Amino acid sequence: MVITKVDDKKFIGKDIIHIAIFDKNDKRTIYNVIYRDGKNGATFVKRFNVSGVTRDKEYHISQEKPGSQILYFSHNPNGEAEVVTILLRQVGSIKKLKWDLDFAEILIKGRGSKGNSVSKYPIKKIELKEKGISTLRPRKIWFDETVQRLNVDARGELLGEFKPNDRLLIINQSGKLKTIIPELTTHFDQDMVVLEKWKPNKPISAIYFDGEKERYYVKRFVVENENKEEIFISEHEKSQLEIVSTDWKPMAEVVFPKIKGEQKETLQVNLEEFIAVKGIKALGNQLTTDKVKQINLLEPLPFEEPVEPEPENGSN
Repeated sequence: MVITKVDDKKFIGKDIIHIAIFDKNDKRTIYNVIYRDGKNGATFVKRFNVSGVTRDKEYHISQEKPGSQILYFSHNPNGEAEVVTILLRQVGSIKKLKWDLDFAEILIKGRGSKGNSVSKYPIKKIELKEKGISTLRPRKIWFDETVQRLNVDARGELLGEFKPNDRLLIINQSGKLKTIIPELTTHFDQDMVVLEKWKPNKPISAIYFDGEKERYYVKRFVVENENKEEIFISEHEKSQLEIVSTDWKPMAEVVFPKIKGEQKETLQVNLEEFIAVKGIKALGNQLTTDKVKQINLLEPLPFEEPVEPEPENGSN
């Protein structure tokens, strides 16, 4: 293993099994390895992260015996621990030729550790049986509005703690929404109006103007397909999203224009009571038959949000 400067036309070496941009502050990326110790030696398994390295210095993942070889390698940005199946060669009277090895049972140690013994007999093949889930604590993610980027360095607004399958909810002014697994390289559209940790059972409330019917509608819904971008207002060219809220009990006010000098009283709407949660493609309920001057989102009503269970203890 070597850490080296990115350069044009640089010769790195042969038989490369992994190459990636290295972040010296990254303690969450865990490498899972099974290696043979020497040409005919025993096999060991280890898990480690990489920090505190000298550039262009070669580091051995094995114990440096001649003929050592990496038999299995995986790089896990969130400390994932997979299950693999070990298959031995038929040598002599070996009784157990096949078994599963769970990386979650292997402690994360230093890069130079020897690791745990797998077998003293020759290994024929190692197969991935089950993809891994993170063995680390959830990762805190922030959004820096200045550069429109996610980060883990406490810059900007804290979006929450994310486990491997947790997703972000993104809603745009165009009436489109989607959920994504947070990646620090994610690009966000300029018309984004909602960015938060997605809670699948939490309703989304919206008031929009339907360009075809020329009326305002209220709708409440939940995301139905987490892997698909969807539009939740009508697709007429004059349709327009007025307000959207992910509060549990949102409130809105409708301001009417003066008619013949008379000012109609402002209407306050409890969106939770106004309409039940329906499908994302539902038209919704008509807000009013009167002309509307303005629609504003108010402070939501108090609501005791369900507490998420504490994550299990693990490495940071």
